[in-house]
Amino acid sequence: MRKPTTIFGLAVVALCLWSTPANTQEAPDGYYVVMTTFTVPLGPDRGMVMDHIESVMMRDAKANPNVKQAYVAMHNYGSNSGDILIVNVYETWEAISAPCGDPCREWREANQVERGSEEWNERRERTQTFMKYYGSHQDEIYWAPAELMK
Repeated sequence: MRKPTTIFGLAVVALCLWSTPANTQEAPDGYYVVMTTFTVPLGPDRGMVMDHIESVMMRDAKANPNVKQAYVAMHNYGSNSGDILIVNVYETWEAISAPCGDPCREWREANQVERGSEEWNERRERTQTFMKYYGSHQDEIYWAPAELMK
């Protein structure tokens, strides 16, 4: 029996691909969809984890030209309200592990904070809380063929 997270994840993948803009002259023959799932119980830690995802992971994904689309979904209904799903869409297999290069480096440099400052300590605490839960994450990579997309 498959986990409800996988079924939910596949629904998110379908939504991601359905909304993919056709901004190239020649459409790819499909997309690679990387899904990362982990669980964070409701409570104060969840807010810190979501802050980290929003302020670091999603901003990094948005700066990365290899990532065509990025989504975060949180479990909304059913048996486990702690599930978090992070979805990144790529046009090629190579793009999954390709370095971001200048766009990410520039973003990181522009958002550096002074070590030991209050903001640095807050970021560190958020990152440590995030890693507490992310350490048990699961990654799955799917191929979504273009001919099966709406």
